[in-house]
Amino acid sequence: MQKIGYFKYWIALVLIATIGVFSFSCNDTDNPGNEGEVLTQAEAEGLINAVFGPLQTLSSSYSFLLESATETTISFEGADDADGPLVSLFETTPSNWYAIKVFNRLYQSIGAANLAIEKISDPKEGANVTGKELLIARARFFRGYNLFQLVQLYGEVPIILSTSQKDVTTRASINDVYTQIVKDLTEAIPDLPANDALKWHPTKAAANTILAKAYLTWGQNPLSQTELEQIKSSKQDPVHTVDNTKLQKAIEYADKVIADGSYRLLNDYNSIWGGGANGAAPENNAEVIFSIYHDGDGIDAQGNHQTHCGFTWPGQATKDPHISYADITLENRIPEGDPRREYSYATSISYDPAGFDAAAKDTLDYIDILTWPISIVRPGKWIHR
Repeated sequence: MQKIGYFKYWIALVLIATIGVFSFSCNDTDNPGNEGEVLTQAEAEGLINAVFGPLQTLSSSYSFLLESATETTISFEGADDADGPLVSLFETTPSNWYAIKVFNRLYQSIGAANLAIEKISDPKEGANVTGKELLIARARFFRGYNLFQLVQLYGEVPIILSTSQKDVTTRASINDVYTQIVKDLTEAIPDLPANDALKWHPTKAAANTILAKAYLTWGQNPLSQTELEQIKSSKQDPVHTVDNTKLQKAIEYADKVIADGSYRLLNDYNSIWGGGANGAAPENNAEVIFSIYHDGDGIDAQGNHQTHCGFTWPGQATKDPHISYADITLENRIPEGDPRREYSYATSISYDPAGFDAAAKDTLDYIDILTWPISIVRPGKWIHR
């Protein structure tokens, strides 16, 4: 889903809005570990946890920016000139909220990672911190992870490695960005655990997974901004070459994840979505290698409401969802009897007009109005059956 090069031409504008992101990390009066102080364990762990805040606001934003920017999906989020529909219509502009927000939040998380690395690494400030190597490894992981998201979306982007860095607007080459991604992740691996019960804690397997994906995309020789300028008016596709050495590295790191033996495809496709068995959280299932925990929309209007973006809540069955399949093409590609067909698409909903009550099944009104072309094709994922 992540397309390389969509937003390369807008980065200068977005950077103007982003410069302020780094100011928080240069002002010691607003952060734990001020000049002359010794970090406590809780403060050190708090610095690491600060990387999550900006990322927890992006799950739905990613969907609008990536999933709606395809020919198979469409956004009904407002009028045709609203930000969501514009992405869906391939008319994303430099002022589009989704492009700016994703860019800014990723760099906010990088700023938090840089601050954590500096404070915890300092011999004086981090003197009383135990497990410093693990905490720093987590920060390096997130910096590499965030740079990987950025380079895929925006191509050449600035590489910000310290809170005191003055030049935060100069783009690095795509190769330099990927080189830094690999450096951060490979340096993090020795101090990361092999696995962790908490899926939002980076592990060796998570780092190896990102490295495999990074080498896979890097090996496709993504186009630079200069190359895009040269071909943007051409009616011929550019000659495409791949770097087999990098693709082999992708295989190498993917094999490490497979060899770990901790991850597998679930037998029950439906158990991937919604509540897990016996109330277990779905993010703890064996298919998940790494995930960032979201819990509702309380901290941000775009936090984690993908369910009702792709499928309107009971009682609003006739209302167009914010983002959905453009037509029935994808559904028709899945053979009859394939469990993915049943759970990837919803053809009916049931609800109690007085308020949903799972225990009062006999009082539910069943509505079957979701069949194409009477209704927009509704994604069935995220709805536990």
